[in-house]
Amino acid sequence: MDVLPRKKTKPSLNPMDYSLLVCGGKKVGKTRFASFIPGALMLALEQASVGRAVYKRKPEDWSDIKKIVRHLEKKGGDKFPAVVFDTFDVAYNMATEHICDKLGIEQLGETSSGKRDYGYSYSKVKEEVLKVLLRIERSGRMVVLICHTKIRDLMTISGMEYQKIMPATTPSAIDIIKKFTQMNIMLDYVRVKGKKQRIILTQGDEHYFAGCGDPSIFPPILPLLHCKNMKTGEDKTEDYGGRTWNSPFELFQEAFKGNVEGIDPERIDTVIRSEAITDESLEKLADKKEVKRKKAGKKKLRRRKE
Repeated sequence: MDVLPRKKTKPSLNPMDYSLLVCGGKKVGKTRFASFIPGALMLALEQASVGRAVYKRKPEDWSDIKKIVRHLEKKGGDKFPAVVFDTFDVAYNMATEHICDKLGIEQLGETSSGKRDYGYSYSKVKEEVLKVLLRIERSGRMVVLICHTKIRDLMTISGMEYQKIMPATTPSAIDIIKKFTQMNIMLDYVRVKGKKQRIILTQGDEHYFAGCGDPSIFPPILPLLHCKNMKTGEDKTEDYGGRTWNSPFELFQEAFKGNVEGIDPERIDTVIRSEAITDESLEKLADKKEVKRKKAGKKKLRRRKE
C-alpha cells in the first residue's frame, strides 16, 4: 500500500456519508424529518419522538450515551447506519454534568477550589463531546444533531450589529457543531403564493445558520414534505416536482444529487414563524441599540460634570 495517494477521491453524493445538523423552531418537524432516515437509532433526550415509530433509546446521562456508543462499535455491525441526538443541547448538558462531576466542580469555568480555570473545564467538555461524536462517525455511521433555534444578536468585526437565527444552545456547543457537522439545514414555515408551507433551507446567509452541498447543484430551498395521513396518522406518499416521494428524507437525498428542483425564493411571500427575522424586528433592534447609546452618552456627561 502506498503511503501517499495516487488519485483524488470522488465526493460522495449520499447524505448518509455526512454528519448533519437539523435545526428549526418548535413543532416544525425536526424529529419527524430525522425519523425517516433509514435504520436510524434515535437517542431520545426529549419527548418529541413519542409519536414516531423509530428505533429508540432514552439515555439517562452521558455515561449511558457512551455505553450505547461502545455497544455500537463492538456489536452494532451494519445495524443503525445513523445515530440521531434529539436534542443535541440536552446531550451537551449531560456531558457538562459528567465533566463537572469528574473534575469535582459545581459549574464550568472554575476549579474545585472555586477559582477561575481560564477555560480549562469548557475545553474538557468540548473534547469529551467531540470524542464521542467522532467515534460514532468512525464506526461508519451518519451522525445527526437536532437543535431548536433562537434569534441571536451578533456583531461584525467592523462593529455592525445584526441578527441571526442560530441553534438554541450555548456558544461552546455551537462551536462543536461548526467543527463537526458537514451539512446544516434549517426547517421553517413560509407562505408560498398565500399558502402556508414548511421548507428546508440548505444554504444560509448572514441571517440563517445553514449550509450544505454545492449551491449550484443543491437547491437553497426545498419543500419539507409531510408524508402523513392526518386522519389515521399513518405514513403515505406525497407528490412534488412530477414525482411521488415516500419521505422528506428521500427527497433530500435526491436533491443532494441535483435531481430535484427547489422552491424559487421569489415565490415566497413571507417567513411566518415567530423566530423569523423581519424588517420590523431589525428596526426594533436598531431602536434598542440607539436607546443604549443615548443612555451611555448621558452617563459619560454625568461623570464629566462630577
